[in-house]
Amino acid sequence: MIREGYCGYIEDFLFNKNWKTVNTSKDYFFQEKIINNYRKLFGPENVLVLNFDEFTCDKDAYLRKIEKFLNLENNNLESGNLQKVVNKAFSDRRMKAIRLLNRIRKTEHNPFPIINIGTKQVFFWSKILSFFISKKLIIDIEIINKYIK
Repeated sequence: MIREGYCGYIEDFLFNKNWKTVNTSKDYFFQEKIINNYRKLFGPENVLVLNFDEFTCDKDAYLRKIEKFLNLENNNLESGNLQKVVNKAFSDRRMKAIRLLNRIRKTEHNPFPIINIGTKQVFFWSKILSFFISKKLIIDIEIINKYIK
């Protein structure tokens, strides 16, 4: 949302009561519920759930699980092609800088900024500004837990 121009905070996003705002359903945070729905629809034997942390730790083991699930064993999927990073996430500090700069960037979340800088400039200046921003995480898990409760 921040990359798309949202300039609020996670608390604003989760707890906003206004009828015309950006937000999400609490169901978004209950992945187990979604997984169970897929298992009911397609059968548990047809649903594979993998943790992305496993992928970052051991790509080959991750690929073996996919091969086994798809009955593609001994196809020798190679993790060598997975070394190229695609769509790498920005650091929390950089996301904070982008959120700040979104206040002067015209987006659907901020259609009438006082001045307007383009997306390329936002990403350029966010890289510089990020060095001056706190290392505190952008999303506090306690805020998410409070929202879910």
